[in-house]
Amino acid sequence: MSLLRIFIPFLVFVLDCLFAQKVYECRTSLTGVCILEGVEHTPNEEEPIILPEELQFVELVNGNIPKITEEFYNEFGEPPTNFTVVNCGVEQLFVCPQFVHLNATGNKLKSVTINNKVSYDRLKVFVVAHNLLKRLPNIKDMSQLEHLDVSHNSIDYIDLKAFQRLTKLKVLNLTSNRIGSLDGAFKQGQLIELRLSNNELQDISFDDWQMPNLEILDLSLNLLMYLNGEDLREPFPLLRYLGLPGNQWNCRSLPKLLDSLKERSIRFFGDVTRCAANLTSVKGFCCQDSYVSWVTLQSQWEIRKLERKIQSLNDTLLADLAKVKNEQGQQIAQLERKIEQQEKLMETMRNHLMSMEGLIEDLIEELYLREVETARLKNDVVENVKENAPMKLIY
Repeated sequence: MSLLRIFIPFLVFVLDCLFAQKVYECRTSLTGVCILEGVEHTPNEEEPIILPEELQFVELVNGNIPKITEEFYNEFGEPPTNFTVVNCGVEQLFVCPQFVHLNATGNKLKSVTINNKVSYDRLKVFVVAHNLLKRLPNIKDMSQLEHLDVSHNSIDYIDLKAFQRLTKLKVLNLTSNRIGSLDGAFKQGQLIELRLSNNELQDISFDDWQMPNLEILDLSLNLLMYLNGEDLREPFPLLRYLGLPGNQWNCRSLPKLLDSLKERSIRFFGDVTRCAANLTSVKGFCCQDSYVSWVTLQSQWEIRKLERKIQSLNDTLLADLAKVKNEQGQQIAQLERKIEQQEKLMETMRNHLMSMEGLIEDLIEELYLREVETARLKNDVVENVKENAPMKLIY
């Protein structure tokens, strides 16, 4: 009887401990992935959770895990190699170095953390789409990355230097962010697909882009008004699809662009919706029909290209000067003279560009006055016709 009195409280204690723990079991799919539904784990929660151990493929769905830290993966014994967490309200996510595939779509991600002291040379697929990220995660050392998807976030700036070491990247999806510009060198030898649709790009320069294997480039749903088809030849020699709909194209420059794409057998599609009342339809695209705007855009495009070339040349000379100062020092005076000559040339070119801008403004004003005068003459002719037209009697 005394033993029973001791055993019963002990049994109650053990049962309480078991019921206090949250034990989750796999719902295994046909592909052998361990699916864990409804996992809940908040940072201040005292009750422990128990997850299946020694798994390679894990998928957490429809749960509540605001913060996934490095310690969280200890529940699996060894972190899985393929990890998916979808619709679990994750706000902070630690990326495990052991991951080969990571998918954190449809959460509330505001920050992504990596361990700067270790190598991330195993990760090949990294998907953080449909979250609340305002900047690109720290991907610069993910040297084996092949697929990166940060679409449907709130990223407004991209530093293209972040992709320099990603030499094996094949798919880059930046769709549905707030990116306003992409300036600088962008050289991706293995990239096949680049999606930039539904951003805020007003213009884009491909002067320093080199993507010899790119096949798909999606620029749809931006604010682009002008694009020179010839500028696509050198950086994208294998391009076979270009997304164009949903921009603010100028009608007079659009046919030349489309003809250039047809010449290279590059596929494209027009707008699927009817054009607004203030827009014109040209070859299936909604566009703005303005000769003045066309002259301005084309001139500004060429001026910007010239400015970028001048700046690039000057940057090269400055870089050469710094290199010589560190290594040789004997050619410093010669390079300094070249820079001085280059600066004089730049000043001359700036003056020339300012003169060109003045001429363009005068041309625009002249074209505008002509359009106004033509419209006035047409109105006068109409009024004269009405005044001199014979009256018809109706019986």
